[in-house]
Amino acid sequence: MSSYTRLRTLTRLSPLNFGKNRKDTVQETLDQGAIGRSRIVWYYFFMSNISFVDEILEELGVTEDLRIEKPTTNKRLFEIWESRLSITDEREIQLHVTTKRRSTEWARKAARNSSNSKDRLGFSKSGLQSKNHNH
Repeated sequence: MSSYTRLRTLTRLSPLNFGKNRKDTVQETLDQGAIGRSRIVWYYFFMSNISFVDEILEELGVTEDLRIEKPTTNKRLFEIWESRLSITDEREIQLHVTTKRRSTEWARKAARNSSNSKDRLGFSKSGLQSKNHNH
């Protein structure tokens, strides 16, 4: 039985068909700003069966010295690429991560408060059970 890896080389019009933005094309992901560009580069370095045409890699700052021979991954080269990011891109990505973290924390607090409010109203399992048994 032979084993082979199917390599997908994506262009701007190629649909991603994987990940968070499954239905988006490469161009739509690039249009999302620094977050989209970072996501595309992450796909390149961490997904062994995904590559992009040279034009896209050059636009993203993946120079010849950072290119990898597919099908492989390379975390170290991704970290080098990240260190070369411009300050505005870093700030945009950090703002996105901070905002996402805050919204997650808010959702957790809301869920915790909603479960506590049920207990305060007497709708806990033990409270309803005692009402049913006339205690």
